[in-house]
Amino acid sequence: MEEQSAPQPTITQPASSPAPVKQSIKPLIIVVGLVFLLMTGGLVYFGYQNYQLQQKLNQLQEQQTSQIQSSPSSLPASQTAMSGKLYTDPFSAFTFNYPDNFVVQGGIYQGQYYNKELLITLQVAGTESYRPTNQLSVVTRKTSGLDTFLDDIYSLKVGEIWSNPNFAPKYTRIADSVIGGITVHNYSQSGDSEGEDRMTILNKNGKYYVLTYGSENPGNLQPDSPEYGVDFAKAFNQVFSSFRFL
Repeated sequence: MEEQSAPQPTITQPASSPAPVKQSIKPLIIVVGLVFLLMTGGLVYFGYQNYQLQQKLNQLQEQQTSQIQSSPSSLPASQTAMSGKLYTDPFSAFTFNYPDNFVVQGGIYQGQYYNKELLITLQVAGTESYRPTNQLSVVTRKTSGLDTFLDDIYSLKVGEIWSNPNFAPKYTRIADSVIGGITVHNYSQSGDSEGEDRMTILNKNGKYYVLTYGSENPGNLQPDSPEYGVDFAKAFNQVFSSFRFL
């Protein structure tokens, strides 16, 4: 008998996997790049918008500071830090602060009893009373048509000028402000060296409250004068920005 040879085992080779294609990575790189560009652009855009907003805020703050320095403060008295002495009028029920180096003169109701006109002057301590310059004053007048001078000035529009050939000063209405929660009319004065530098008229309950100050040319003051070097404009702002009704 012939011997049969045993069958030989078949060896199966594992299928080889294809080599990775490098080009498949390119779309991913492009997507990541686009996302990066979008994020960078967004950061630049929002950064620029924030810069623009900050610039506008700075400009607004500068304008507000300039307005406060050039006109009576529009802040309520409770928000305005004040130092110095306090004046309170019991009849007209108003109060204000004034500098320590000033004194109050007057405070007397003049004229007929029913009219109740009040005159208050504030001057540097040690100076002559009731001088036309270098003082601040508060006067009350009825708005009943008896005082046509105040009626005419109060009716001016911003930028308009009041003048009278028989009256030396000229009054120009400037920007309004707020005193004691009430909108008031402000005026600058020119044409009279002995007149008022600034006048403010507040109209409340049928009465004018006229707030003024006048300062003489510092060159006309002697160095030993109590008024020498006093900033009357600053004192004006302190008094009338703290003015309020009780």
